[in-house]
Amino acid sequence: MFPVSDTWEDCFSKGMQGIFAAELKTHGPDEEIEMLTKAMVEKVIPRLLRPLETEGRTVVPRLVHGDLWDGNASVDVSTGSPLIFDATPYMLTTNELGPWRGARHKKTRAYVEEYMKHFQVSEPAVEFNDRRELYCLRFDMHASSLYPGNLRFRGIVKDTMYKLLDKYGEGYEGCAERHGLVAA
Repeated sequence: MFPVSDTWEDCFSKGMQGIFAAELKTHGPDEEIEMLTKAMVEKVIPRLLRPLETEGRTVVPRLVHGDLWDGNASVDVSTGSPLIFDATPYMLTTNELGPWRGARHKKTRAYVEEYMKHFQVSEPAVEFNDRRELYCLRFDMHASSLYPGNLRFRGIVKDTMYKLLDKYGEGYEGCAERHGLVAA
């Protein structure tokens, strides 16, 4: 559950902590994933999401599907109209693109390009794909929590966390200091 919060960073962070807890409940304790989770919450999430709401930038929450992937979207064959199924939370629009990044889904780059014709990429735009990777982590961790005994998704999650930590492990404060900004 992604709670109502004053910032997107806080909302996403708290929601992810719930998803991390569900995954640990399914597969049991794992010192490595617990260490990675702590670093994601303390360093990577603030580093990638706080800039969306600093230096005069704001995000506008919108009603989004929240789990839009090829299994939850189709086309009405009689009308040609799009159909979507399942959940609808109120969150940042680009979070919608998270599951599209997963190799197991059929949403190609063409879907992302069309989506972005209708919704402008939030600044800093250079970090757009890394934010998508962070949002995809939510879906991969959730998938891991659904399959007791199958650690394939846990492995994918760990790889993603290490990749993001390698790039953003200095956290928001480290980045702000390096760029001469005041850390929020």
